[in-house]
Amino acid sequence: MTPDQFIEALKRLKVWKKGAQRAPHKALLLLQALGSLSRGEARLQPYKQIEEELKQLLGRFGPPRHTPHPEAPFTRLEAELWEISGVEPEQRVGLKVGELRQRTGGFPESVARLLKCDSALVARAARVLLESEFEESCHDAILESVGLTLPFDDHETPGVDRMSGDPYFFRKVIQAYQFRCAVCGFGAKLSNDVLGLGAAHIQWRNKGGPDEVPNGLALCAIHHIALDRGGISLDDELNVLVSPEVHGYDEVNPQFFDYEGKPIRPPRKDRDAPKPEFLAWHRQEVFRGEHP
Repeated sequence: MTPDQFIEALKRLKVWKKGAQRAPHKALLLLQALGSLSRGEARLQPYKQIEEELKQLLGRFGPPRHTPHPEAPFTRLEAELWEISGVEPEQRVGLKVGELRQRTGGFPESVARLLKCDSALVARAARVLLESEFEESCHDAILESVGLTLPFDDHETPGVDRMSGDPYFFRKVIQAYQFRCAVCGFGAKLSNDVLGLGAAHIQWRNKGGPDEVPNGLALCAIHHIALDRGGISLDDELNVLVSPEVHGYDEVNPQFFDYEGKPIRPPRKDRDAPKPEFLAWHRQEVFRGEHP
């Protein structure tokens, strides 16, 4: 396998699909394996160890499901990308969790050899996996969690295809909300440029969300990250929902709970207000709490 063939294999991952539901299990397992290999750890790791680490990753960055199922990607990853000790590919799906805990798994030798001698390939692979399943505001936290540090210039690395989108989405959303955060009203500028304000997708673009103002919110950096990580959401009346998993020190109440149950600052035009179908997706697939 060549480096380009490896990247193409990552892009062709067979991911479970049901509508626009999220299934980042394979991507998180491969990111976990990239981190392990980059730290010089053994190519094949015990499933018992992977199981616990992947449960934590799915709990933090996966969809809000009651059962995380870390065994699913371990047994269902394509054979060209994943090896399970002592098990042929056609035997994997039937393995019970008890049996898996007696096994090890990781990249095949040919793939591991490529990755060990090519740090740029690790960066390319990580970016492909991140961009396929997560919003950009989540990337650094995921990389830190799996122990990966990517070079500052990896955005220029050939082979990492950026998802194309409307280059004016940011400006249209910010203007619709009159250059202020929809939750807290923050609206700083540096000269004529906005400062600390972004345009967040409600339904993520890599999950079918369009680059349209009704699928966007103008949010300050704190509330943007909170939206993408599932700390906050909106009900259909555009009132703020706060996850019960949000906690912290004195700053938490004024940043989060003081806005709970209160309406956002609406866009200037009614036609630009968030659409219920995008809000429903976010509450189902991202928000970490009970919702209407």
